[in-house]
Amino acid sequence: MKVYSWKILISILIFFMIGMISSIKDIIAGDSLAFAYIPLWIYILIRGLWASLNEDGFASDKLNADTYKRVVTELFGKWSFIAPRGGLILMVFALMLLKIIPSQKWIPMLVSTIGILYHIIVGRYMNKEIKKEKKKYFL
Repeated sequence: MKVYSWKILISILIFFMIGMISSIKDIIAGDSLAFAYIPLWIYILIRGLWASLNEDGFASDKLNADTYKRVVTELFGKWSFIAPRGGLILMVFALMLLKIIPSQKWIPMLVSTIGILYHIIVGRYMNKEIKKEKKKYFL
């Protein structure tokens, strides 16, 4: 069996093992919600193995990654590293504000809400542009 991407294979195996160990640990601790995560970890493992061990899976994964990179660079230019992660950055900033100003809970809630809205809006816009880019590729 040929490995098309060692990087994907090793990272997915490590990620899967950490996730499964964490879920099993939570199940032993009595958290019944952890049972819901086990199919997720198995799905992630199957997708990762498909992308790293199958030629079609690797080509599809590479096409998706290239399309995403091209669309993000086209949309955001030199800010392409920060802009798609802006919502996450705002939510982390909200957590820091919660630690710095615990008496003013409305400020971190506002920043967190703005971060979530930013993430939803930018994500939808990027998905729309990615779909347009894929249509150009396949036509």
